Amino acid sequence: MKQVNCDVSGVGFSINPLNNDYDEAVITSNFGLGESVVGGIITPDEYIVNKISKKVITEKLGSKDKIVKLNEDNGTSILEQNSENQKKSSLSKEQIIQIVDKIIVIENSYNVPIDIEFGIENDILYILQARPITTYNKLPEEFLTKPNEQRQLYFDVTVGVQGFEEPMTTFGSDVFKLVIHTLAKLIPGIENIDNLKESAFDGIGGKLLLNLSNVMTNRFITESEEYIQKNIDSNVPIFTIFEHLFNNLVTYFRSYAIPVLAYGIFFGYMKLKNLFEPYLKDNSELRQDFNNLIKCFPFVTILMGLDTYKLSTYLDKNEYKNKTQDEFYQDFLDRKFPKEFYNEFETFMKKYGFRGEGEIDIVNKRYSENPKTIINQVFSALLEYDESNNPQKDFDDTNTNRPEIFRKLYKFASKKGFASEFEKAYFFTVNFFQYRESHKYYIVFVIGSVRKLILKRAEVLLQRNLIDDIDDIFKLKIKSLDHILENVDVITKEKVGNKIHEDNKCREIVTTWKRQPIMFDSRGRIFSHERKEASKKNQLIGDSVSYGKVRGKAKVLKTVNEKVFNPGEILVTKATDPGWTPLIINCGGIILEVGGMLQHGALVSREFNKPCVVGIENITNIIKDGEEIEVDAIEGIITLLDREE
Repeated sequence: MKQVNCDVSGVGFSINPLNNDYDEAVITSNFGLGESVVGGIITPDEYIVNKISKKVITEKLGSKDKIVKLNEDNGTSILEQNSENQKKSSLSKEQIIQIVDKIIVIENSYNVPIDIEFGIENDILYILQARPITTYNKLPEEFLTKPNEQRQLYFDVTVGVQGFEEPMTTFGSDVFKLVIHTLAKLIPGIENIDNLKESAFDGIGGKLLLNLSNVMTNRFITESEEYIQKNIDSNVPIFTIFEHLFNNLVTYFRSYAIPVLAYGIFFGYMKLKNLFEPYLKDNSELRQDFNNLIKCFPFVTILMGLDTYKLSTYLDKNEYKNKTQDEFYQDFLDRKFPKEFYNEFETFMKKYGFRGEGEIDIVNKRYSENPKTIINQVFSALLEYDESNNPQKDFDDTNTNRPEIFRKLYKFASKKGFASEFEKAYFFTVNFFQYRESHKYYIVFVIGSVRKLILKRAEVLLQRNLIDDIDDIFKLKIKSLDHILENVDVITKEKVGNKIHEDNKCREIVTTWKRQPIMFDSRGRIFSHERKEASKKNQLIGDSVSYGKVRGKAKVLKTVNEKVFNPGEILVTKATDPGWTPLIINCGGIILEVGGMLQHGALVSREFNKPCVVGIENITNIIKDGEEIEVDAIEGIITLLDREE
């Protein structure tokens, strides 16, 4: 065996390790032996190549100040690189493409992404080693387009809106697939609404994915043009064609979702924000007035938070201020609270018992099954608030004073020349914005109700030893579970297991992802949000969605019940859903990894005057539990007070 005395050597990847793009090869190289590249001795040259077009996308020359060469007798030496080689590319364009061609051949042979080590001696390319890449986001076939096909751009609702750390269950995403499919029959009439590549949305592999490539096209126009073309030579009367088109258009717009989103959000709240935002940062009085104008609307999740506080008013703070959360919960279970509390709690459960943390996934328990989350928040509210300082008073006062605040801001708008726009946007906000989350409330009601039915029916599968755990049923699709229940007398455990494996295969792939990106495409590319650099080492920059400034101890949570949350602590988490509302009421401020001005956490933070900054990637790993931080939700800056500036 001969040692290759490389003129140039390096490493190649068949997938871009930075953004997960399947169609990009990445090569790093240096003159001499590969030890300088693999061992991190130097900054190598880097080339990113499109595997389809064979074009070099980027070429970045490294410092290459060292070179590793074979000794004449034995071993290797690290030498200074001559200045000429430091400034020039270690690979020619032809060599780059030759390496990429070899990478593609090897990748296709093994049918997995690979990385290679290569060397070039006397213009002969040697592949020294090849091994599979394991740390990448593998796309299920259902997500994937072929290399030469038009890419599809997906937005992951479970990550970008709900903030899920893991995919939903197979059954949970299948429920939402059914929800969207049913809605599609009533609204736009698009048959493939729940087909990921053909239309706008699909629930698959534990993901709720919006296909932005299709959403961004006008499907109504496309469908109408196809209908007209189909009937050009038909005997269908023109009136009937008009009627058909108008009926489709009216059906599309008649849903309550349209006035809620269009009027309440776009023509109401967002219009108000755009009108006033240029003046808010440098005017604290205006900022306070504007915040009071747009908060304390009767969102269903806000009402749930207020009802949680109401439960605490039936209890004596002095009796529990020296007790632990667990002792408080045990008193609840032992029915040591006043009778009036339990009467009110029963009413609370009738309204919200079907809700809970991660409520859109049917696998997750509801408050009615595990009331500890709510009782813990009642405990926090009991310690945090009193008669003169409570969220119900703030809610009532804000609604009483809103007309007066409007008149004050109307004068300001008149001076700035946008009074008419302000009045119209205010009307839409007051009349429609409060319904923003109502549709979700009813969807979750259905999910919670059906969960009870499913769990009841699935008991027979446990009794007959067809499954090992009741939650195994949520690894199935809806029709699969129906089939198993219909054939429970003849089906075997092996067949049930095979069906679970088949239905859950896509989710199992997604669960292996090291990163849960908000946006990626059908060839694996992950799109990251570039953010401004802070001026100090101990600062992070995000987006302010609820103005204010607060200092306190950070409480980093992945789930609502992960650990005890003390009143006044600053909540740091990925995202929130309505299950977090009672906890938000008691926090000092909020930092969210994902979300925007209309994400649940942003809305609730504004309602209860909690400073909130969102959109700081990996924040739950950067901030340590218990460290002192400042949330400046005026400038959008998080300061880690215990760390070096």
